[in-house]
Amino acid sequence: TGWTPLLHLPRALGIGPENFVPRMPYLAAEPERVAAWRTRLGSHGLRIGIVWQGNPDPRVDQGRSAPLSAFAALAEIPNVRLISLQKGPGQEQIASVAFAASIEQLGEEFEAGPDAFLDAAAVIDSLDLVVSADTAVAHVAGALNRPVYILLKRLGAHWAWLHAREDSIWYPSARLYRQHTPGGWTELLARVARDVRQAAKPHLAGGPGLSAPLAPISVGELCDKLSILEIKCGAIGDGEIAQLRARLKAVNETLWTIEDDIRDCERRQDFGPRFVALARSVYTSNDQRTRLKADINRLSRSVFHEEKLYVGY
Repeated sequence: TGWTPLLHLPRALGIGPENFVPRMPYLAAEPERVAAWRTRLGSHGLRIGIVWQGNPDPRVDQGRSAPLSAFAALAEIPNVRLISLQKGPGQEQIASVAFAASIEQLGEEFEAGPDAFLDAAAVIDSLDLVVSADTAVAHVAGALNRPVYILLKRLGAHWAWLHAREDSIWYPSARLYRQHTPGGWTELLARVARDVRQAAKPHLAGGPGLSAPLAPISVGELCDKLSILEIKCGAIGDGEIAQLRARLKAVNETLWTIEDDIRDCERRQDFGPRFVALARSVYTSNDQRTRLKADINRLSRSVFHEEKLYVGY
């Protein structure tokens, strides 16, 4: 009977950064907790969860934690809400920073239960972005497939973040920020703040009054509205449109199956003729889908039309 260390398995299976495809998300927050925290947090402003310190044991931390004072650049952005996800060591820094009044704390009930990260996951699922040092919270955000900016030290960052990359092979929703100089947390957070300003322009232009309206509804209400839309579509009364809709549904079902089959090939590292045929069928099915939508638009005299242009080969 043979054996191998666990971390040798990817090489034995031929899996590397260039062909690893994560299935995301692989964690899900409890819906009841998410609903409760979303109600409490509200939807106004750009909600950014922040974590600056991990395990304080120097043998574990090894310079991964950032001082909270370096997050000042984020606090200066209009309409941004900084929501502390910090628990335990590190919380004492809040009282000593000039922007303490800009930091929202979640109270004693946050992560008060016996199971770790249940509340953190629900809060993260309710935020627009997480900005975190290299901590467990950063991994939770990535596993939930939520946007997360991860702050890394200049030298000796954890091997999981590889070298000189801004993306993460483990978490497609993550973006990596690395120090330019050892200990340069303030400069690093200034870059983060610059990118937050750029990405958040829709939130920042004109303040919360101009942001897109959000109206949470129950699942039953959503199903009710969908059923009304289906009745309205059926009331169009054009037999030809009905046939086109049925064909469009069939094409979308085919595309769904193709995606599953492609992922199955990737898992088995089968990139032979079947994989090529599946890849080609994606664009041929999409072309068919585009034609069907155009025919429906023409027959229904739709005011809006979708056009796709491709560079000639």
